[in-house]
Amino acid sequence: MNYQKTQEVLEKAGLKYTKSAEQLKEEKWFDNVKNPRTGDFFQWSDLKQIGIDPLDEETGKRKYPIKKVTQIIRIQTPEGREFLKSRQTWTGLDRQGNEVPKSMDDKEMWKRPVFRYEMKAVNPADRFSKMERKLAGIEREVKEYDKPFTVKNLEEIYALAPGNGKMAKKDVSLAIIRVDAGGESSGSPYSVLKYDDFKGRDFDDLYE
Repeated sequence: MNYQKTQEVLEKAGLKYTKSAEQLKEEKWFDNVKNPRTGDFFQWSDLKQIGIDPLDEETGKRKYPIKKVTQIIRIQTPEGREFLKSRQTWTGLDRQGNEVPKSMDDKEMWKRPVFRYEMKAVNPADRFSKMERKLAGIEREVKEYDKPFTVKNLEEIYALAPGNGKMAKKDVSLAIIRVDAGGESSGSPYSVLKYDDFKGRDFDDLYE
């Protein structure tokens, strides 16, 4: 999930944002696998400078983070709009030369706060005071999806899948699901076996 986007919206509105345990774990992972001076992911070339070498030549050629997608979900909203989200595993390299994996799920999605407003007196001591609209809090959160379903977007995600072939790649599942107005799942997801069907057939045809 894109925690940073929710955080940005709340802080811009002047509200306190509390990081979830999962966000803190994610940030800790980034801290462990990124160079604090440059903000870039550690590579073997960085570690060689401090005397840490890869186990073999093949390992030394790896570029981090290594991203692998394990599931791709095609979503349809009540308005008929379609989006994509995915479940991925990213592997980074820490300062000791260890490969450290981390689940990165639904990064194409974020929770948008729906704000609640009230009319309040500009001068509470004056019963004839002018009224103004002020933010009173959060009424609810709505799941928003940022990656539209297009062939280009799908192929960018699918390229991260291990294996090959026209059937669903090894260790990668393809699913479709409908969501309600709040972005929550509406009904059960359906598995799609063939990538070409997932990519090219109408959502309604696949869902029936």
